[in-house]
Amino acid sequence: MGKRSRTAKRRQERDEDLVFISSQLKWFLGIGASAILVYLNALGNGFVYDDHFLVEGSWLVQNQDFASVFTTHYWAGYAGNETVHYRPLTVLSLLLDGLGGVNPFRYHLTNLILHIFNSLIA
Repeated sequence: MGKRSRTAKRRQERDEDLVFISSQLKWFLGIGASAILVYLNALGNGFVYDDHFLVEGSWLVQNQDFASVFTTHYWAGYAGNETVHYRPLTVLSLLLDGLGGVNPFRYHLTNLILHIFNSLIA
């Protein structure tokens, strides 16, 4: 009887683990699908507001100056800009998205993927 009860207990624990994993997977898929549904329409849009400055007008992005990513501030290269924001990962993301040319779809897709990832780890 002892061996049978241990086997039954292991089977029950395994079944409980599968139910828990299945439940978690449903939540992850639901959160990911929600983010996609909400932001999917942005993929076909162009640049807006400060995107024109940060992507199309940025000498860091246009010249693909990877060496300056970690030594310059976010708004580097704009006349009259006194504000300094050090955001190297954001600038690096903009540079990587711009490697194949300036295409808004790529930038929006990266933001959507980052949003989904952040939603899932929250």
